[in-house]
Amino acid sequence: MPSRSDYIPIQHAAQGLGGSQNSGIYIVRQRRTNVVCIEKRVPPVHINAGDTHREVRAMQQCMRHPNIVCILDYDLHHSRTGYGCIWMQHCELGSLDALILRLAQNRVYLPDEGFLWKVLWDITIALCYLSTGCDPLTTQENARAGRSVPRKPGWNYVIHHDLKPSNIFMTMRYPLGANRRSDFPTCLIGDFGCSVSLADIHSGQGGTRVLPLQDPAFNPPEAPSFDEKGDVYGIGLIIHCLALLQQVPTPSQTMRERAPLQNLYASEGLNTTISSCLIRDLRLRPSPQDLPMLVWRHYQAWRRSRHDGGQPLPGWAFNS
Repeated sequence: MPSRSDYIPIQHAAQGLGGSQNSGIYIVRQRRTNVVCIEKRVPPVHINAGDTHREVRAMQQCMRHPNIVCILDYDLHHSRTGYGCIWMQHCELGSLDALILRLAQNRVYLPDEGFLWKVLWDITIALCYLSTGCDPLTTQENARAGRSVPRKPGWNYVIHHDLKPSNIFMTMRYPLGANRRSDFPTCLIGDFGCSVSLADIHSGQGGTRVLPLQDPAFNPPEAPSFDEKGDVYGIGLIIHCLALLQQVPTPSQTMRERAPLQNLYASEGLNTTISSCLIRDLRLRPSPQDLPMLVWRHYQAWRRSRHDGGQPLPGWAFNS
């Protein structure tokens, strides 16, 4: 069992929007390894309700994926300190939400679609893993062949249930399996405080009455009901916010559906992909298994239309 004295606090981490499921996020250093990591302090109410146990189980199940924040350790005993702790991978470039804020404050829009496509692809293959258990290479092979990604037999699929820019993190340290040829950072899905798995649902721990509420600004149309395709809707909103440099989506669902990028980017493929993610009807919205082939087809078409993968962002845009 880890000791909290094993970790030396460095500083309180800026969270941007969100963060209601914790008692503070801290950047800490592990004494034994000297590795910098994140300490998430969780209040007893979420531990006792089972939310934090679901979070830990989901992160443990997904800890080997390069586009999902890795859990390092946890201690949920809270009688002495008043909070439990989860220690996890530190993404040194901060959150997508913080990047959006910095760009908006400086009135600097993205130079082209390159970063939008990179973020979209990274979180698409992470979401596909949550749904299917398939590694990035298998997902890419299926996407390239125009096939839906099959779910591994017996896989306990996970619904994140709270995808938004403040829960997408960035690093240039290239986790194992990440794309090293890109000029853009690797994006990772984090904060599984609202997540639920198939096993949770079957055990009665995953109903709408017991799950913590996700950020209402990012609710899919079917909320409070939830489905894997709700996470696809969340991906659409993330790209919508990044393109428009908004920390929260445009309130009108109709406006988001008709012009998710508000004509800021000319690629028909990107607009088509995001519009598909934001379809209200669950039956017509792509699933996490189908999304990789849709994104891959349009992403590669965009790349073929130019000589590079997109212009890099200015260094000051990232929280280094």
